[in-house]
Amino acid sequence: MLLDNKKTGKVGDKLKESISKKSRLSIISGLLSIYAYDALKKELAKIESVRFLFSEPALSIDETLSPVFQGLCGDRFERWLRNKLTQTHIAKECASWLSRKADIRAVNMPHTLNQNLFHIENNNSAVAIQGSSSFTTSGLGYSDSNSYAMNMCLTDPESTRGLLEWFETIWSNKSAVSDIKNLLLEQLEAISRDRSGRFVYFLVLYNIFKDYLGELDEEQIIKTKTGFKDTQVWNKLYKFQRDGVLGAIDKLEKYNGCIIADSVGLGI
Repeated sequence: MLLDNKKTGKVGDKLKESISKKSRLSIISGLLSIYAYDALKKELAKIESVRFLFSEPALSIDETLSPVFQGLCGDRFERWLRNKLTQTHIAKECASWLSRKADIRAVNMPHTLNQNLFHIENNNSAVAIQGSSSFTTSGLGYSDSNSYAMNMCLTDPESTRGLLEWFETIWSNKSAVSDIKNLLLEQLEAISRDRSGRFVYFLVLYNIFKDYLGELDEEQIIKTKTGFKDTQVWNKLYKFQRDGVLGAIDKLEKYNGCIIADSVGLGI
């Protein structure tokens, strides 16, 4: 059965249909999104265990966190979910579930495992979904995406058993994979941590004005104005007042005009 997340069925719907009480999951994916967990949390609460294998390393060559952790808060198609501002609560629930149910590993070398796999083992049957979909809401078919998904859903014993044996070969290879459960839980804890109002305010301002940072280069602006720094007026200004002057000069140079509007504390 083909699952393209559009006309011929969604990966998420097939997982919901196939997961039952005491199911054992084996997953290979390049990403793990907390929103994918949230979309399936009712079903995932019933499982016995899950083995999650990241298809890319957890750390880059310089020992910094790799992109697999950047996907915890969703891929580019999950922005509408981030805008709901529920990630703190979802991250806590996801961390609790993974802590109780999951073993988590990642391959040690990049670009060695270019596959995604969902394998569900029940008492008397198994279902395997292999293809392009990762563990995100777009991969499950629950977020609009311009990607063309192609996943094959297999239920015959020979195929599902063969894919599970293939998974086992990689999972049990100690030289090829590493346990990253604690590292992943640390990242989820950081996402779910309460933030001060001051930090949130700073973050908002930074993201609004980050493209303009560094534009007001005092040396660049003032060096063309003879004796500017030596005037009594300049030396009596406070730092925030000097920033206003620099901003006005910069706009005059760029746009040949500037509007200065009075506000509390401006000092003009």
